[in-house]
Amino acid sequence: MGINLPADTVYLETVKYQAGDYDNRPSLVPISRAEFDNMTGRAGRLGMANDRPGRAIVLADSDFDRDILWENYISPGTGQEVKSVFDRAALEDWLLHGIVCGLIDGDETMTSFFRHSFWGRQHDPAALPLARARERLLTSEMIAYHPATGAVSATPLGRAVALSGLSVQAARRYTSQMALRLPETPFGWLALALSGGDWTLPAGMLSRFEQHENLPVRMLYQRFDYAVEEITFLLPTNHRKVPLSYRQAATVKAVLLLTDWCRLTPVQRLEEQYQLHLGQIMALGETAGHLVAALAALIEARDRQSPVIEALHDQAFSLRHGIPAEYREIHQKFGDVLSRMDVSRLQQAGIDCLGELAESTDEQLSRLFVDNSKLLKIKEKLQSLKEEDDMAMVMRQQPS
Repeated sequence: MGINLPADTVYLETVKYQAGDYDNRPSLVPISRAEFDNMTGRAGRLGMANDRPGRAIVLADSDFDRDILWENYISPGTGQEVKSVFDRAALEDWLLHGIVCGLIDGDETMTSFFRHSFWGRQHDPAALPLARARERLLTSEMIAYHPATGAVSATPLGRAVALSGLSVQAARRYTSQMALRLPETPFGWLALALSGGDWTLPAGMLSRFEQHENLPVRMLYQRFDYAVEEITFLLPTNHRKVPLSYRQAATVKAVLLLTDWCRLTPVQRLEEQYQLHLGQIMALGETAGHLVAALAALIEARDRQSPVIEALHDQAFSLRHGIPAEYREIHQKFGDVLSRMDVSRLQQAGIDCLGELAESTDEQLSRLFVDNSKLLKIKEKLQSLKEEDDMAMVMRQQPS
């Protein structure tokens, strides 16, 4: 039901769809209430079909089916209140996204953007503090405003914030912290990335015992004392004596965990030490990688030549995959074959670049990869890469 056309009436012959076969017969699955509302809601949509009320007709094969349809899909008690997404985020976030997407380019379109939305049908757009939200974006240097014409446009910083998925509030926090001091180590950048509020703690991230005993802070001083100065902005002044808040302690724990994750610490050891399973660790790494990449986008918006940008992209890769950044090229070529454990064996063998892997003998490769099918795939890939390099060399040697 991806259509977006005017309609007065929607007919549904059935509320089931075929989801594969079972025992040589089609397996029919009922649609959800949300899917039903989406389908029937095509009739009489706001701003379409002359704004007339729409009708939805659902066919029932029997009185029993009619009662089931009524109870599951039509009865008012089974529905959920429909709310505008504009209620779920700050006004300045929506305003910035509208400007970046080109839907808002001035005072007039700024007002009409909200007036013609579903939110505007439920509320009075005149009550929105649009001018104040615009001023906050101006102060944050995320948009440019031209009073003479009323035109607005996104700055490079504003585009970076919107396209990286950051909230305006989190972006302000990051930029103000970076204005005070840029982290000097990956540990510090990771702590900065996780200091924002644009991420959700995984369930069971921190036990009450860990929080009460201040275990994340203890581990910080026991194993990462050299980096404490890098994350002081995460810690209260009396953090060694008074337990941190749940989020503070969980954030410190996440920084420590992901630092070990990027160092190829075995998964079993990570699970035992941090009391989290692999799925939680991978999800946390993906989130942190996204936030670190967002920091790179913020820096690039102000200084495209900053050497920090590439370093942050390397760190984002490392966080997402749990392997050191120097294996990025190998992962790009062999990511569908090599596991994290394989990369660990490469590290132990002193192989950290594609050239060294390509120069390995068959005997060395056989010792590294005991799985014959995997070994065969790697050899085939190495041979293919060698042929590509040879062809490129021949092409370069030919006269233009």
